[in-house]
Amino acid sequence: MQASPTISVINASGLGDAGSAIDLVRSQHVVLINCAGIEQGLAQRLNDMICGALTALGGQLHSISPTLLLACPTLSRVHTI
Repeated sequence: MQASPTISVINASGLGDAGSAIDLVRSQHVVLINCAGIEQGLAQRLNDMICGALTALGGQLHSISPTLLLACPTLSRVHTI
């Protein structure tokens, strides 16, 4: 039996949350990052940092909405319906 994936939620408050999200993805967690509470420029930098790290790790970053990001480890798949 395959283990269920762990989904972690981060309510972003600063750039330090990028490191937290990356560490979780390295541990094979799917991470939902809520950027609604931070300034748009800061949210873009957070997005850029996570995207770069996930590229290096072979993961994926999906934009669910303008303020929600979904970071997935290498073996995860996201299907849009």
